[in-house]
Amino acid sequence: MDKDKQEAFKKTSGYMCTSIIVKEVYKQSSQERKVRLMFQDESRFGRINDPRRCWASQGIRLESSAQLVREYMYVCAAVAPHDGALDSLILPEVNAEAMSIFLEEVSNRHPKDFIMMVPDGGH
Repeated sequence: MDKDKQEAFKKTSGYMCTSIIVKEVYKQSSQERKVRLMFQDESRFGRINDPRRCWASQGIRLESSAQLVREYMYVCAAVAPHDGALDSLILPEVNAEAMSIFLEEVSNRHPKDFIMMVPDGGH
């Protein structure tokens, strides 16, 4: 795709996104609901132990059993920039079921709001 077509697409898609948000804000305000715009991302945290050499007195050979350990946890978080509200959840894995749990939790934390969630777009 050439640069002119890319720029035209960006302008059109940005306009469409803005118009969808504006329409939804009007719709929800007519029902006396506040719209909360949130941006979401997830990340993996963990540890991998990696046995290394160590120093010992001359003539002594140390023996140590080694087991490679990989432990991870995942954090999903969403932030509302207009008021700084941050909702996060620590999960054992990230998949469709875990994301549903996270979205339900965010919804439960803001029961009176209509939440528009913008995902990170990662693959």
